[in-house]
Amino acid sequence: MNEHLEYWLRTAANHASFVLGRRLRAEGVTTAEWSLLRELHDVEDIMPNRLAKRLALTDSAVARLADRLVAKGLVIRDVNAQDVRQHRLYLTPEGRALVPVLAAHAEANEAKLFNHLSPDERQVMQRVLRAVVEQRQG
Repeated sequence: MNEHLEYWLRTAANHASFVLGRRLRAEGVTTAEWSLLRELHDVEDIMPNRLAKRLALTDSAVARLADRLVAKGLVIRDVNAQDVRQHRLYLTPEGRALVPVLAAHAEANEAKLFNHLSPDERQVMQRVLRAVVEQRQG
């Protein structure tokens, strides 16, 4: 049996992402797009490079995701007139309205994946994963 923690983390994340992806496709977005929309929902607007750091993605990956979401009418790219390299992303009203719908799918997916765990086990898991992410971002 594989005892590498990273293996189990990746396997669980892949499974969660695959199942959630099927739900999100029905709403017209991918799991990667959902992640970007979810992050934008928590901020008024953000520069793409900061969003890339928050999502642990490359700047070019965020640019591609933003392009797709702009084309879908869910995100607006606000370009600085003095410096076109400086721009911010924010949700359109349609994007802001879609996030709670997508969140409901994510919550249903999470319940299906983790309801067999006790509340204490889920809290420990969340605390450990958050600590890993926060240490990496620090």
